Amino acid sequence: MPSRNEKRAASSRRSPSSSPPRIVEREREIEAFVAREYWTLHATRETPRGETFKADVVRIDGRPTDVDNGTLAEHHAETLRSLRPRVSSIATKTQKRSPAPPFTTSTLQQEASRKLGFSPKRTMSVAQRLYEGVDTPDGHVGLITYMRTDSVRVAAEALAAVRELIAATMAALLAGYRLRRQP
Repeated sequence: MPSRNEKRAASSRRSPSSSPPRIVEREREIEAFVAREYWTLHATRETPRGETFKADVVRIDGRPTDVDNGTLAEHHAETLRSLRPRVSSIATKTQKRSPAPPFTTSTLQQEASRKLGFSPKRTMSVAQRLYEGVDTPDGHVGLITYMRTDSVRVAAEALAAVRELIAATMAALLAGYRLRRQP
């Protein structure tokens, strides 16, 4: 019968994975990257009513701005200061923003450390107190759901129940709104 050490050594004889070629390829891409200086130009303009606004300069004489050094950026800035540039078009874009995913135990601890300077122990102590809740005139209320989890999956039954509750209580507000699906 092989000894304990021989069993461990056997695992090191596994066939190599396909990761090293990908890692080498990515490393070569990183080494081949050439950093390029990039400048953006902004202009503060005033409307006929006296309101000021900040605009991005995207074209000069009809050509896209491609400012790749400080000297050229300063030249364009001086030219813009001496002239009275006009706004030729205004583009308004809507951006879709998705909410941040729910916290797992580790992401909760990371954010509390980064934003509040909390240690993991302090973070979990505060989370435990929030979970246990507070006394209110309506009774004892927990302020968060269970905080120790490594998964953000929601059971299909729970998701269906929440959607029914929302539809029943908020039907007027959600008319025509499509709820996102959980992964």
